[in-house]
Amino acid sequence: MKYRRVLTDLQKIRETLSNKDLHLFGVGGNSTLHIARLLGIDSVDSTGWRNRAARGIIQLPGSGDRSVRDLGSWEGRDPSDEEWETLANCDCPACEKHGLDGLKAKKTFGFCNRATHNLWVLLDEARLIEKHLLEGTYDDWYESHVENSTYKPLIDFLREKEEQESPFLFGLLTSPV
Repeated sequence: MKYRRVLTDLQKIRETLSNKDLHLFGVGGNSTLHIARLLGIDSVDSTGWRNRAARGIIQLPGSGDRSVRDLGSWEGRDPSDEEWETLANCDCPACEKHGLDGLKAKKTFGFCNRATHNLWVLLDEARLIEKHLLEGTYDDWYESHVENSTYKPLIDFLREKEEQESPFLFGLLTSPV
């Protein structure tokens, strides 16, 4: 898998520049946040949440992208009934104020609601990754949280590599304190 080479190279850069802060440009979505954190990246940025919103797409935690508004030639998977229910109970500021109608809306109003929702989901994902790593529950949690992701094999690869190369450190990161 060619991506493993990229991950290995990024790990070498992290090791070489261990006393420097590393920033990763263009983290697209929730699953790549996991990879950046596991690689020890200090900061990231993304416009993916805005780009998705402009295309009528929202992000669902642990499920990926879903199309809630048909905006041209962008194809996306529609939310299932269960996912619509999840969205109906979303506690992001946009969903709390405008509900599903806000996410489905046209023009600037719809874009702003989808963008707010997507950014909220992205930031919450970062918070949850950190929480589970600190509590030592990450390995049990991520297995189901990114199960639909094409990035899951890469996350598995990083976890396996970390365990092989640093079993003591890996145990500290994955065991409750």
